[in-house]
Amino acid sequence: MFQKKIINRAVVSVVAASALSAHSALTQAQMLEEVIVTATKKSESMQDVAIAVQAMSGQALREQNVTNFEDYVAQLPSVNMGGRGPGQNEVYIRGAAVDAINITVAESQGSAPNVAMYLDEQPITAGGRNLDVYISDMERIEVLPGPQGTLYGASSQAGTVRLITNKPNVAEFEGNVSAEYSQTAKGEDSSKVEAMINIPLIDNKLAIRGAFYSDNRGGYIDNVAGTFQANENVNIAFPGSSVFYPEGTVFANGTTVGAGGVTIPVIKEVASNSALVEDDFNDVSYAGARLGVKYYINDDWSALAQFTTQTLKTDGVFDYDPEKGDLNVSRFSEDSLEDTFDQAAWTLEGRLGDLDVIYTGAYLEREVHAKIDYTGYTNIGKFIAGYQCEYLVGSYYHGLSNGYTTAYTWDPTIRGNTGVIECSTPVNSAKIDNEQTRFTSELRVSGDINDRTTFLAGVYYEDSEILHIGNFNYGAPIANGWAPIDINSSSTFDNSEANARGLVTDATQFRNDNTRTEEQIAFFGEIAFDITEQLSLAVSARYYDLEYGFTGYGAWRYGNQPLFIDDADPTNDIRPALTGGREYEVNFAELQPLKTDDTITKVTLSYEATPDILLYATMSEGYRPGGFNRAAAQKGGQYSASANNLTDTGLQCGTDVAINSNAATGFPGYCLPYVFESDTVENLEFGWKATLQDGLLRINGTVYWIDWKDIQVSQFDSQNISVLTVVDNGGDAEIQGMEVDFAWALTENLTIYGAASYNDTELTSVDPGFAIVVQDEGNPLPLTPEFQGNLRARYTWTMAAGMDAYWQLSGKYADEALNSIVDTPEEPNTYQDSYAIFNGSVGLNSPDGWGAELYVRNLSDERAELHINRQDFIERTTTNRPRTIGLRIKYEF
Repeated sequence: MFQKKIINRAVVSVVAASALSAHSALTQAQMLEEVIVTATKKSESMQDVAIAVQAMSGQALREQNVTNFEDYVAQLPSVNMGGRGPGQNEVYIRGAAVDAINITVAESQGSAPNVAMYLDEQPITAGGRNLDVYISDMERIEVLPGPQGTLYGASSQAGTVRLITNKPNVAEFEGNVSAEYSQTAKGEDSSKVEAMINIPLIDNKLAIRGAFYSDNRGGYIDNVAGTFQANENVNIAFPGSSVFYPEGTVFANGTTVGAGGVTIPVIKEVASNSALVEDDFNDVSYAGARLGVKYYINDDWSALAQFTTQTLKTDGVFDYDPEKGDLNVSRFSEDSLEDTFDQAAWTLEGRLGDLDVIYTGAYLEREVHAKIDYTGYTNIGKFIAGYQCEYLVGSYYHGLSNGYTTAYTWDPTIRGNTGVIECSTPVNSAKIDNEQTRFTSELRVSGDINDRTTFLAGVYYEDSEILHIGNFNYGAPIANGWAPIDINSSSTFDNSEANARGLVTDATQFRNDNTRTEEQIAFFGEIAFDITEQLSLAVSARYYDLEYGFTGYGAWRYGNQPLFIDDADPTNDIRPALTGGREYEVNFAELQPLKTDDTITKVTLSYEATPDILLYATMSEGYRPGGFNRAAAQKGGQYSASANNLTDTGLQCGTDVAINSNAATGFPGYCLPYVFESDTVENLEFGWKATLQDGLLRINGTVYWIDWKDIQVSQFDSQNISVLTVVDNGGDAEIQGMEVDFAWALTENLTIYGAASYNDTELTSVDPGFAIVVQDEGNPLPLTPEFQGNLRARYTWTMAAGMDAYWQLSGKYADEALNSIVDTPEEPNTYQDSYAIFNGSVGLNSPDGWGAELYVRNLSDERAELHINRQDFIERTTTNRPRTIGLRIKYEF
């Protein structure tokens, strides 16, 4: 039924476009701008390349005031995102989505993204934190939906997004500067300044170009007064209002419970965020520069070198709590982010005989420093009550040997008032520090084999490393004098390749300290053959060999509570000093490095029906590499190929770790794999590209069918599976859809632009072992509206004195969508509401280069539910910026 409906829609679109071609032609000057793309690794008109590509030219980016990740995703018909704000998002194409991983562990236990992000020729993809490059002095943005793995590699499983910068122009001196000021409803003011200058140093030979920007955006979310208290009804690990101890119970201080037993009340401290209350606390700033130099060595060869630097800073959060009111949230510790990157890139391009040769390389350094309120962990952590309340572990941790019987349970005598069980502050925080380096190098050769056959061949090499430290600081242990972790106190960590050895200076009670490495070499190529003057066949393939390494440790102080430090007898004070945890280099020794190698292919048949209409069909494959599950490296959990593990219910896990059932929660048991496998995509699509009405109308579209196998799904379930996030292959899905975009010069003054997508997604099977986490078969995939589309009208005219004027109106609509593939009793998935957002602007441009624009973004002040997330274990909604009115002034020379 769906296939018939979607094909009918495609046919109707083409027929309608053909009918429109009867419309009388306008002047040559009104023809649509030709968009040149490099989707196939060579420059071609977008209308001549037999591949689905959606491109936003530099002119379109300026007209729509696109400056960051959220802005350009909103303009693309089959692209969506999930995440928590600037620098903390992931992108999804054609419905191949699951959910954004918790940002505190994205570098430590995140899947690789399934959409590749490129800055010019270098992939800048990062799980949970796609590089949020500011859109300044950009030539265009290209989106290549569907698997693009043959030319673009591992993370191009569902598509590729390419940010392509303007390069130095050796023929012309040019520059521009712009300033902007805006006001946001219920928020703070914003301002930005941008500048560009291009200087030919040697005419038609050597030029330099610089782009500079500073964008400061005021906040619009309020951190309102609130309280937080541990609740045993939310987290069953906590005691209730009292605990009963039977006769004969011996407390840690030697006291024995008498006849009839005793009931001890529980006091849970109530946290207040009064010191952090602030209106409009989610400020963000982008500041950066890009410098480039291009040199034409001779008529055949040129060299390009560019350096880009950027710092993104944010305060607060960009998701709000609807239960607190519109754009309100209550946060109990500092939220901030500083995300800095430097990229050096170089390209040597020329000809060797009849061959075109390109060598390109880049080196990226990125540092992320984030502070995150982690108080919500109190709602879900299996052992967090042991940090906050008077909880006594076994003598292994502290050496106490007085015959107590309260081991591994609550004991009111270990601190403070012996007549109550005290649970201290539930406020927690996380501090994340990442250092990422990425070196890439690619050599491509292309040319003609004969009059009908062309080829492209290349080799790609990548070496990347992420050094990750995640410090989790629980407020109660800090207040009660616990020592921080010290990995030097335990032989468990003797072999750890750690980024932060030695005594920890802050009061960290849990730490992830990991190194992730990837080394990849790939060979790729494409041959295109003209079967006839109109019919062509292109076949491409990529062989890749990827090695992934994971070392470091996870360490914690669980069970090291100071004992008796506040009674009248200082001689019995006990301050435990033992650090426990897991060491990954040893426990994954047999599996290191994790190797993945394979060959993927793509076949495209294209037919030039007329000089203005191109039809094509493509079969393609994509993949995403697998990885390690830190949670499998339990104490004594070194991987063994000969293991035959069983759960308590007899579930055979083999080499996987056997996780026992939990009667209290109804958990049936689980086999936790040391390694989660690659997931793969197979895609079939039919597309068309039509330029009609003598170049006044462009309409492109694609119909596609996608099989997604072994979907990687992440989940944190400390009550049942592990105190660490796990990733497993959750099941299979099918996606059927259509995307259409058009541009139409309707009159000499009015141009209409539009794009839309329709996606019918279904989870077709669920792995029985992970059905405890994944939603039921038959449900749609998350973060994918069934229909979404955008429409833009731009009207221009010439006024007196040669002034050019314009107005523009645009809007986007998106259907409702699920928020996550995860669906558990504790974290049920839910639907995000449909939304519509409208923007408008009016402006003037003078003949001498001056221009001014007055704009309104989000005219109706819509609260779009962009992503309902539980990243802090409390449900919150990432939304768009409220209605914003601004003035932009520019000068071009």
